Amino acid sequence: MITNIRSNSATLIDTELRIIEKLQMEIDEEAKALREQYYAEKEHLYQKEVDRLTGELNDHDKARGRAYAPLNLMVRIEDDRLEISWWTRHMAKKAKGASGTGHVIKRRVPWGSGRSKDQSGYYLPALLRHAEKWEVDLVKRVEIHAATLREARTGLLDIRGRWSVYRRILDRDFQVAVDAVAPVASEAAAQAEEHPLVAPAPHAREVLDVSQGENDD
Repeated sequence: MITNIRSNSATLIDTELRIIEKLQMEIDEEAKALREQYYAEKEHLYQKEVDRLTGELNDHDKARGRAYAPLNLMVRIEDDRLEISWWTRHMAKKAKGASGTGHVIKRRVPWGSGRSKDQSGYYLPALLRHAEKWEVDLVKRVEIHAATLREARTGLLDIRGRWSVYRRILDRDFQVAVDAVAPVASEAAAQAEEHPLVAPAPHAREVLDVSQGENDD
């Protein structure tokens, strides 16, 4: 009975682990879709801003330069971890007389804020300072969605870790139970008299015949 219960528990846990893995994959795919949506909407907003500035400056190249937005979104899945982070891309100014266009400077936007010890996510007001005015609403919406995905993914990892620990305990105890069942059964049969719950019933007391007195001869 003990071995059957543990075997059933192990099967249920294996099923739960497969479900959690599937949920993780769904979150990963949603994160990738969020990144694609962000860049599609950003491109649309950027073109609108370029058109507005072109009409204002009467110079398309200057409009493109002024509308440039350095904030970018990264989604990376590595070592079973999902990372959704923001980074900026700037062109370094080239020195006077130097040829070329200068090199690219990429910087990650730090977690939390200067006054916050929270390192688990982005402090939204600090993040939005890296966004252009025309993309603030987009960045805000995307980061709120990203924060939900990070929290959900972390929760699943926590649940999976707990199930995995319990699964290892079952594997260990299940082996002990299998090895111990047979000898325990045989010893119990051989030493039944020593165990109060399985000891044989005591012999029935003899019933004395008191119908005749002691002096009846």
